[in-house]
Amino acid sequence: MLAEKNVDYDCVEVDQISGDEQKNAVEEVKRLTGRTSFPVIVINDKVIQGYKQEEIEEALSDEK
Repeated sequence: MLAEKNVDYDCVEVDQISGDEQKNAVEEVKRLTGRTSFPVIVINDKVIQGYKQEEIEEALSDEK
């Protein structure tokens, strides 16, 4: 969805990394959400857990 909307983003495939990099990514997700479920999308200061298209679109529109 982000690519279709021409939004620049960074994606971390946590299951494709290992070691300290994976540990740090999981800890960041825990810090942001209190949980370890994915995906987690951060747009500015808004944290969205799960694929919630309406929330993502709203956060993107608030960014402009």
